[in-house]
Amino acid sequence: MIEVESLRKRYQVFVSSTYEDLVEERTGIMQVLLELDCIPAGMELFPAADDDSWTLIKKVIDNSDYYLVVVGGRYGSVGLDGKSYTQMEYEYAICQGKPVLAFVHGNPNAISAARTEREPAAREALAAFVRLVKRKNCRTWTTPQDLAAVVGRSVHHLMIDKPAGGWIRANEAAVVKESDARASKRVGELASRISELEEKLRVAEVQLAHNQVQREKQTPLMPVPQIELLSILEEAANRLKRIRERLRLKYRDVEAASLKIAEFFHNDEFLVSLSRLSDIENKGTLPSLFRVYSLAVIYRIDFAELLSWYGVDLKRLPEVAVGIGIGRTHLFAFQPEENAEVEIPLILDPGLNVQRTNYLSRFVQRWGKLPLVLLKGLDPRHLSYAMIGTEDFTMYPLIPPGSLVRIDTSQRRILEPHAEDESKRPIYLLEHRDGYICSWCRIVDGRLFTLPHPQSACDPAVYRYPEEIEIIGRVTGVVMDLDVPLKRYLTR
Repeated sequence: MIEVESLRKRYQVFVSSTYEDLVEERTGIMQVLLELDCIPAGMELFPAADDDSWTLIKKVIDNSDYYLVVVGGRYGSVGLDGKSYTQMEYEYAICQGKPVLAFVHGNPNAISAARTEREPAAREALAAFVRLVKRKNCRTWTTPQDLAAVVGRSVHHLMIDKPAGGWIRANEAAVVKESDARASKRVGELASRISELEEKLRVAEVQLAHNQVQREKQTPLMPVPQIELLSILEEAANRLKRIRERLRLKYRDVEAASLKIAEFFHNDEFLVSLSRLSDIENKGTLPSLFRVYSLAVIYRIDFAELLSWYGVDLKRLPEVAVGIGIGRTHLFAFQPEENAEVEIPLILDPGLNVQRTNYLSRFVQRWGKLPLVLLKGLDPRHLSYAMIGTEDFTMYPLIPPGSLVRIDTSQRRILEPHAEDESKRPIYLLEHRDGYICSWCRIVDGRLFTLPHPQSACDPAVYRYPEEIEIIGRVTGVVMDLDVPLKRYLTR
């Protein structure tokens, strides 16, 4: 029985060029292709150029495994659209995704006048075609012998690097079919076994990472929800696969599109290769942030939504950040989503007296959600927010640590207090070389004095103004937690 591997395939190579000026060169190429056991195909096989011959040319290119173009000193006969048939063949082969080998004359000035274009229009068209060919990888030649040698080497390497379907003898086709059936059965068995092993490997990797974290932290941790994690990755992979198939995109289409994104950003991390996309869809591999961006662009998915498929919810950034205390006062730069909503009381008890202190929860008859887009009237262009550090007692007890303050950035002029009442003294957010401070302040003789609350036990500070400190804006609102950790404060 003859094995499939022993069957000898012959590759069909379409040779494209002008004819009369390159007869000797084409003869040398045909000889080299025959020596490589290839099947040459070219314009010698076709009748004079017309619509029917162009249909035949396209059919032969479709049936060819490789496409080879040689450019000399002539542009060649043109079709109805003004392009030469050589250029039309080249563009068609590129469009069909055929592996292309291009060879351009390396010294056009050395070509005899009889083998070059005389009309200026034809010369310009030839020059444009050469520029088009050189956009992709191409090789140069100067003599027929030189061309035959470089074609032989190039075709040989192409057959090794990019083996195509090729042609086999008809009496061997039955052997191929029988061998393919056995191979397909074996491939199915191996694929099933590989899936089992990959599943066990993923579970083992997750458990290993969990154990490593436990050893490093040396603290008891909750068991890693392995099944839930694998379920998230699998569901995300299935979603991406369904979208790709709905768009009728092949792996190679996605790879080509991601290559354009990588070239746009000059960063290869955006490239989603064939093997990587296969791992993402079939093995549940977690893609990098750059590849998530590329897939979002190619599949026309909102970037934040795609991240949420992998358990990363950007809408909850402010919610999570509030629960993580930072010792130093800092700006709070998170912005609400356009379609985000906030739950507020929609219907209150008519008997509510707003002039008196009330337990509001007892007066709410109905809660509802209000889109934050309706709150744009608050003029966000002049409002920003800052989080008072959990160790910043500068304005305690007026503004406790951990409070969220609203800043009006349009009010940057220091106002003199018109009364001793501390509730009427303006408070400002200031930025200096070491960070931020929220405080009362005064400016005297080019110096800015920060004035902490008398009960804070914090010391005043002096800065040269405006060289050493900047006024961000005036505090116009405070959201505070009265249950602040005062242990450190009380032990001072």
